[in-house]
Amino acid sequence: MRESRFIAVKLISVLKPVIDRRRRLALIVDDTLMARSCSKKTELLAKVYDHDKHEVLTGYRGLTVGWSDGNTFLPVNFALMSTKKKENMIGNQPVTADQRSIAGRRRTQAQRPMNAVTVELLKQTKKVYYRYRDRLYDVKGLYERLAAAKTRQ
Repeated sequence: MRESRFIAVKLISVLKPVIDRRRRLALIVDDTLMARSCSKKTELLAKVYDHDKHEVLTGYRGLTVGWSDGNTFLPVNFALMSTKKKENMIGNQPVTADQRSIAGRRRTQAQRPMNAVTVELLKQTKKVYYRYRDRLYDVKGLYERLAAAKTRQ
């Protein structure tokens, strides 16, 4: 995952000279539903509410932080999200959540609240790339929850 951030920053540095200076550069946070209707035994598969269709589907949420100049979108960081609630879990529980392995850290991250993971992804992105003016959130109600979390800190 770290390599994808560095590749994105390299691509941004190549694109930046040809981008009009009047354009606003932004980081966009997007959660996308990845429906898996035929899967049953996939690890961490869960019932997920689709805000577009207003129905519950089986699958995952892909949380993506991307860079944009208004025309171009480059994914910089991502996380696959599931649920921690047993009643919404369809797939198998993780075999191990050993924090020493990358897979264990990813499994634990997938079951944490989306707000906490979003803040974590933004911090990781900020370490690598910090030249942006705006942050745009395409996650329903995320901005309010992040602002409330920031005031508590």
